[in-house]
Amino acid sequence: TILLFPSHDMNHGTAVLGQMVSKHNGWGTTGISSSSTALFAGAYDVSGIYNIANAILQAANATQAGDVILIEQQIAGPYYVNNNNGIQDGLVPVGYQKVNWDAVKIAVGNNRIVVEAAGNEKQNLDDPGNQKGNLNHFPFHPNNHSGAIMVGAGHSVTTGSSVARSRIDFSNYGSRLAGYRDWE
Repeated sequence: TILLFPSHDMNHGTAVLGQMVSKHNGWGTTGISSSSTALFAGAYDVSGIYNIANAILQAANATQAGDVILIEQQIAGPYYVNNNNGIQDGLVPVGYQKVNWDAVKIAVGNNRIVVEAAGNEKQNLDDPGNQKGNLNHFPFHPNNHSGAIMVGAGHSVTTGSSVARSRIDFSNYGSRLAGYRDWE
């Protein structure tokens, strides 16, 4: 498993990674893939430039067929607004940018399993503005699938929902997400 860490929030990526690879040791948690080895690919390249596509390609090169690359990132979409108070609206999955979508296609084409975060900004990825993507490549259209498994945030029955895995209100959503039919 390779995790691409968020640029400014290490806690979220760390929690997700713990759910995946924490070891079975008789106390605490046991991750869903507890026998796997965790590796990391930074979203900033050696010159300090934010370069998600490069991180995806590095992750693909460092892994073997069947390995998982988890992309814990989100980027500004067409409805992005920086509220200047640390709160941002309009963030979408990284595949919105064609260079990132292409990197995912390359990784998937080389038999890596890519899991892409949908983002946490209440964005409907089926909205025409989000569908278009930058450079008009329509990244979230079901017929233009990158091959990534796209996932959003879901409730457990212990977080106040009577329906396990129902969409948490801040999660992005749309037909491109795994399990979307369960969220309708």
